[in-house]
Amino acid sequence: MSRRTLVSAMASAAFGGILLLYLLLSADVDLAQVERLVLGLRPEGLAEVTLLLGLNSFLAAEKWRLIDRHLGDPGRPAMPRLIYFAFTAIGVGLGQIVPVQLSLALCRSIGAHLYGGRGFMRGGTATLFDQFFDLLVAALLGLASVLVLTIGGGALTWAFWAFILGVAGLFLYGAAARLVAGAARSLGSLGQGRLCEFCANLGLSPLLAPEIGLRLFGISALRFLVLVLIGMVSANAAGVEVPLWHLAASLPFAVIANALAITPGGIGINEWAVTSALFALGTPFQASAQWAVVNRVLVAAGAGLCGIVGFLIAAAAKSSPPRRAV
Repeated sequence: MSRRTLVSAMASAAFGGILLLYLLLSADVDLAQVERLVLGLRPEGLAEVTLLLGLNSFLAAEKWRLIDRHLGDPGRPAMPRLIYFAFTAIGVGLGQIVPVQLSLALCRSIGAHLYGGRGFMRGGTATLFDQFFDLLVAALLGLASVLVLTIGGGALTWAFWAFILGVAGLFLYGAAARLVAGAARSLGSLGQGRLCEFCANLGLSPLLAPEIGLRLFGISALRFLVLVLIGMVSANAAGVEVPLWHLAASLPFAVIANALAITPGGIGINEWAVTSALFALGTPFQASAQWAVVNRVLVAAGAGLCGIVGFLIAAAAKSSPPRRAV
């Protein structure tokens, strides 16, 4: 690691810490209160969050597996399902100390390289598609939250708009995917250059098939549900009352902030986004900040444990010969 990279990483970590500290001060939560909250966490809460994060990593690994099956040479060595999970869990674990987009892309690229080469293309492309559908789900649900904040309403109103926008998003994605594929094929037929070749390959890619997009969208929706359950466990562990629908309506903003954040694990930015959304929806600001801190601690610890499990799985599988795809 170069000196410039190290300095940038330390600066982003310091910036995230300052943002988190400012949140606590703004919410009138002193450090002694934070210490009591963290030290008072019960092991059962950490166990539940770790299991839910493991499920979330498994769902993300299934998305990667679905995308990876349609990339590159079909005759390359096949990656076992556990390896998809292992490198995804490692990436999520490392995502607590570096931006998760980078950690996931890096770990998946390493895993793909060990099973058939062209790791950067396969790992990077899978992460882009993975993040795209997570962000699409978050954007649609976030729009439902904005509508509730604008026109009023409660849990049923939010659920209604979330359903309507989700269905509309699926139809729009299908139409957009067909449009992009058709345009790419047309551009690809215009010549023999690299750009035309890329467009032709893109137009024929099964990744733009609406059926695959539907499956990826569905898995992203399940992953969001798991995040809501994690938030509920954190609220119980912190001893604060946060309505379940408030968590569901505020977490889309945390997902978007986490995807765009430059701080390690989105620290500070993530907490400000979700705390502000919870407060706007009616949860007291202090309770929202307390939940955010406890959720950060539990998620960081749980992700680290899942990352260790993923590393042990990858290490155990290292000596096994790769299987050929059928």
